[in-house]
Amino acid sequence: MAKIALFPLLMIAACFTAGLYGALHNQISYTVSPDYVHAFKFQQFDISENLQGRVGASIVGWYASWWMGLLIGVPVLLVGLILPGVENLPELLSDCVRSSCGYGPAGRFGRVALRAFGDFGNIAAGLWVS
Repeated sequence: MAKIALFPLLMIAACFTAGLYGALHNQISYTVSPDYVHAFKFQQFDISENLQGRVGASIVGWYASWWMGLLIGVPVLLVGLILPGVENLPELLSDCVRSSCGYGPAGRFGRVALRAFGDFGNIAAGLWVS
């Protein structure tokens, strides 16, 4: 029951994380090619003239990506519902966020997999170097 109660909160966190990623990603896009953002993206997302800069690029990135939290969050959280132990869900989400942000994705994926499988994770954790 506690897992189901966490589901909406974790969905909001997934949408927030996806939107934040989009906003940060568009800062890189704006740095590489501000002409592209000005010519296409500000018009596509109807960003007002006074926001057409880095703030506007962040807004475009947010609008373009927040909904990916729904698409990715639903299947991931549904899998989380069948895993044992509600106490691991926030830490598991934290590991997923860090791995998606580039903190050693391969190593973090292994750590997430070890945590997700309970007793096997406890056995294998002794072999895992953090």
